Amino acid sequence: MNFGWLVGTAPDAGWFGYANLTSRQFSPGPHLDFWILAIQILGISSILGAFNFVVTIINMRAAGMRLLWMPVFVWMVLVTQVLVLLAFPPLTIGMILGVSWVPLHSSAGKPSARLLRPADQRAGDLAGAVSTW
Repeated sequence: MNFGWLVGTAPDAGWFGYANLTSRQFSPGPHLDFWILAIQILGISSILGAFNFVVTIINMRAAGMRLLWMPVFVWMVLVTQVLVLLAFPPLTIGMILGVSWVPLHSSAGKPSARLLRPADQRAGDLAGAVSTW
């Protein structure tokens, strides 16, 4: 994302990336490609870091130390990283779908592709939209 500032293509869809503002109609150019790529790299690195913490805490305890004897701080880190492992994969997959919209001309998860279907085939769209938020 910082590279986008250097080449003059900083993200321009607001600070929270609302889905309607991230479409090509409202944000033409490569501005949001850098933003989505940065968020995707952040998601992947968070998952890998959480996996590293969990494996390190479980495998590198002192000899004879049981899980229940670990300090509270280590427990807090372990629980936090398990929550990251549960929460970030769906978000990262969502970012992968977001990256695939423009360069691959994909309609996976694209709102306009869902609206083009007949009403009886759009039954799960609201549940899908709510689950992403």
